[in-house]
Amino acid sequence: MNTVFTPFPVLTTERLLLRQLQATDTSAVFQLRSDPAQSEFLDRTLMQDLDAATLYIERMNTMVANGEAIIWAMQTHDSEAFLGTVCLWNFDQAHNQAELGYELCAHAQGQGFATEAVNAALTFGFMDMALAMVEGTCHRANARSCNVLTRCGFTQELVLRNITSRLGEPVPHHVFTMYGKDFLRYL
Repeated sequence: MNTVFTPFPVLTTERLLLRQLQATDTSAVFQLRSDPAQSEFLDRTLMQDLDAATLYIERMNTMVANGEAIIWAMQTHDSEAFLGTVCLWNFDQAHNQAELGYELCAHAQGQGFATEAVNAALTFGFMDMALAMVEGTCHRANARSCNVLTRCGFTQELVLRNITSRLGEPVPHHVFTMYGKDFLRYL
């Protein structure tokens, strides 16, 4: 598995530019990650201030530099406005596997941007990183996220029923997988 991301791999799709997170994204990252509605299905603490967004961007870029994750900021070709992120992370070197993550600002949802970005990230993961498998996990009630994974060719493998939230409550999650050999047929 190739996890050297220097220079940073900028990806393009029909409508999107997927680029490295930068300081100019701070306000938009804060807005996305501090909004309770945007984090409804994610078990994370909401950001409290812009400093938290700055630290998040720095931490993500350090993870990219160290080959621990690759995270792209999404924007359209005709605007520098931050739309969200897509990433491959939680690498398993022994099995050439990674986990997929993505999140979109409210104004970018429902327009197919997540599907487009996920397909670009998968292409990079399977073709450039030589991944054998990518896993996506989503909250059972997050039908929109589950639909993105299905549209991108993932197969639902199982339901994890005993994931405990930070509030101590069990939260069922669907686990989806995409294998490199299947992705190549999907293209």
